[in-house]
Amino acid sequence: MRRSGKPKAQRPRRLDTVHDAVLTVRLSVRLCKSIDAWAARQSDNPSRSEAVRRLLGQALAVPASGRRGDTTARTSRAEKMAGEQIDRLLEQSDQSNAVKARRKKRLIEGPAEFRRNKSSR
Repeated sequence: MRRSGKPKAQRPRRLDTVHDAVLTVRLSVRLCKSIDAWAARQSDNPSRSEAVRRLLGQALAVPASGRRGDTTARTSRAEKMAGEQIDRLLEQSDQSNAVKARRKKRLIEGPAEFRRNKSSR
């Protein structure tokens, strides 16, 4: 005997169950070509699905702080460059060394609002 009407709605599967999740992802043609080229350079020539899994695994294995380069090194380099430029500008000033040092420190550190945000990153 057949049921009439809509089929019974099923609960969606949880992603943390024993089975691997199946995900559908829309990728641009350019990105697919890049993935395929990466897979072709591998010794075992993985499928596109396996290549995506490996690339995601590699990307997630990198610590979040290192994904965009070492920000502390870039920050210290920027502070050094800013300090050198401020020194050049303050050389022309007839203020005392203490006033120059305070101004330089305030300029390099930036406003208090920025300092609070920098520490919360």
